[in-house]
Amino acid sequence: MTPQEITDLLNEVSQFIVVPKGQIDKTNEVVIRFIAVYKELKGKTLGEGSCVNCILDGFFELKALNEQQLKFLTMERKYKLKATRVVGFNQSHYTTANITDEIALEMVASNRAHAASFDNGDELLAALDGKPVKQPKATKVAAVVTEATEVDEVAEDEAD
Repeated sequence: MTPQEITDLLNEVSQFIVVPKGQIDKTNEVVIRFIAVYKELKGKTLGEGSCVNCILDGFFELKALNEQQLKFLTMERKYKLKATRVVGFNQSHYTTANITDEIALEMVASNRAHAASFDNGDELLAALDGKPVKQPKATKVAAVVTEATEVDEVAEDEAD
């Protein structure tokens, strides 16, 4: 979604969310679309359980964002910081909300230990080294264990 599409959705949904006595119709098509977009952007689900004001809070949270913040929010990013992680780098602080792939690569290039702050730190290190991501070795170990088990079973059958 683009920042303009989000702004248009916020303008469209405002008449269904900002209502007297907070009686938001959660079955309204526009409200359902807003909840889905919010989950996609923020990763949080609105309107479930005993939530009274969460849809309204989510609306005002997105409405308060400026053009630059909306741009960062909708930007495609390959590398994401772990939830609630704040990392200092080059006299700035970065969170999931404001980090870009370029900054992530610069950060890890200056100190490889920063890769631990990312959800996909192994991919980030591999991209930095210009190598493909290594597959976990667990699949090879499982194959060896299976072969050893089969050999043991054959040996037991021969012993009988």
